[in-house]
Amino acid sequence: MIAAALLAVTPTPLYLADPGAGSPVPLWLGVAFGVLVVVVSFVVLLPSVRHALDRVAARRPRRFRR
Repeated sequence: MIAAALLAVTPTPLYLADPGAGSPVPLWLGVAFGVLVVVVSFVVLLPSVRHALDRVAARRPRRFRR
């Protein structure tokens, strides 16, 4: 909420207006953030996905199990 109010009163734009100008966020920071999101999502989602797959495997007939 404070950040939104601060951004609303900031006179300078948050992006560079020149078409040839680069991004204000470094590429390595964007790549690191993307890798972090992927790793965290795997860590969070993997246990529930494995549990769901175990439940599906338990319902299969015995002859199709390994």
